[in-house]
Amino acid sequence: NMKIRTITELQNDDFLNQEELAKLLRKSVRTLQNWRKSGILPSKKMGRSIFFHWGTVKKALMSDDFEDTVSVND
Repeated sequence: NMKIRTITELQNDDFLNQEELAKLLRKSVRTLQNWRKSGILPSKKMGRSIFFHWGTVKKALMSDDFEDTVSVND
């Protein structure tokens, strides 16, 4: 169970569960679920759990498509 305190501690190849990423981004788990279901935040399902690859999340958060979608829907 990885304890993340700040974004600077993360490596691009780290995986985070929904709760960890929600806390890190200061968003609700529901918001992450909505982003995931709409395709703007890629995820991996491992068993019954959903994980996010930090390097991929960073790219998604910095994309123009993400900015446009979130400003309209969030």
